[in-house]
Amino acid sequence: MFVDDRHEPNGAQCDRQLAKFCGAMLQSLCAALAVILSFALLTPANAQQQAVPVGTVYAERKPIAQTRDFVGRIEAIDRVSIQARVKGYLEAVLFKEGDVVKKELLSMKSKRARFRRQSSRHKARLSAPRRPRP
Repeated sequence: MFVDDRHEPNGAQCDRQLAKFCGAMLQSLCAALAVILSFALLTPANAQQQAVPVGTVYAERKPIAQTRDFVGRIEAIDRVSIQARVKGYLEAVLFKEGDVVKKELLSMKSKRARFRRQSSRHKARLSAPRRPRP
């Protein structure tokens, strides 16, 4: 602790306090140095000579495909609505969701019996003579 000269007629007490402070600092430095040296001396000399086991792999040249992973959602640009032209029951669906379907490609099969009955009714209507409207 330092005391300025205004409180003390002579600087003798200030010099004594400075000497105490410097002595205390020197003692702490010596103690710290002693602790550090004791740890260095307690460490066995052969500890540096013991090998630590590690795994090794030989380097090889291999082709690497550059890939990147992303998290996200995708949505189709085009949407298609599939509707039947005639009434009936489906026998088979020839595509799976997400498959690429080309134009004019067979995608579904319907039961033929009902389709044939409807078809024959429509043909009969078309071939029947028309009555004139009043």
